[in-house]
Amino acid sequence: MASVITGDITSEILAELSVFDSVGVATRERFESAPPEHHPSLVMENFQSIIVYVQIPENPTDTEQIIENMGRFDHIFDVLTSLDAVIRRFQDMGYEARLIQQNEMGLSLPQAGAQAGLGEVGGVNSLMIEGAGLTGTLGAIITDAPLTQSDLAVDVCTRCEACVDVCPAADAIFEMDAARCIACGECIEACPF
Repeated sequence: MASVITGDITSEILAELSVFDSVGVATRERFESAPPEHHPSLVMENFQSIIVYVQIPENPTDTEQIIENMGRFDHIFDVLTSLDAVIRRFQDMGYEARLIQQNEMGLSLPQAGAQAGLGEVGGVNSLMIEGAGLTGTLGAIITDAPLTQSDLAVDVCTRCEACVDVCPAADAIFEMDAARCIACGECIEACPF
């Protein structure tokens, strides 16, 4: 039988992920309007919560370094140790938990990050993080544990569309096709935040 999760346990679990710059929780309710082909239940049918974590580059204005390390976490041993401890803790409490890979089963980590309160999805379907723009590296844990959700972030992206204007993957009606992204970094350089 699974243990009951309280706000205190949620806080403790998030504290175990302090190796990351920011961590947030989105509960199942936040995904009610997600398109069926992108719903987290495709990854874990009975999920209750997604924990999204982000690492911001030490120098978020060094676009060349950001592009070179895109999708990679610094201090990987600390990152893996922290993630393993959290997953084991859930399992010890009788819950299922596992890492979500980037775009697994169509699940968008930027969308999950927005639902977890880490920022807002900008014009190029990337997570706009306050103080870091579009530069964060995201990851997530999905679990059937009912956690306390984080507050949503507001007014992070001004919708200036500077990122869309320079993006070679955006079409004429400003629709971003993430599959066409070439990680050129133009959006990062154009973002005023």
